[in-house]
Amino acid sequence: PEFGEGGPPEVPYPPATNLTISGIRIFIWYLFVELDWEAPDTSTPIDYYEIYRNGSLWRTSNLTRYYVGTVTGNRSFYVVVVYDDGMRSDPSNTVSTGDL
Repeated sequence: PEFGEGGPPEVPYPPATNLTISGIRIFIWYLFVELDWEAPDTSTPIDYYEIYRNGSLWRTSNLTRYYVGTVTGNRSFYVVVVYDDGMRSDPSNTVSTGDL
């Protein structure tokens, strides 16, 4: 479709993108894990990010990085952007400690 000047209209509540997980394995069963993601490209003010672990709200962050700490077993994570007006984005991609 043709959008004219300025390109396509802005999605008002876009999600965080490119969530990645990195970790250092200590012994056989422990991982020190960090999550990194990119803030959405939007002019809508962001309040904070919700971090979900295994599908449940786990932590919040004002940064686009979160040091999870020591993890045992397989855990999955995704991020939801919470905007200043209280609206939430769709979830980011999901990452898992099983991918490390």
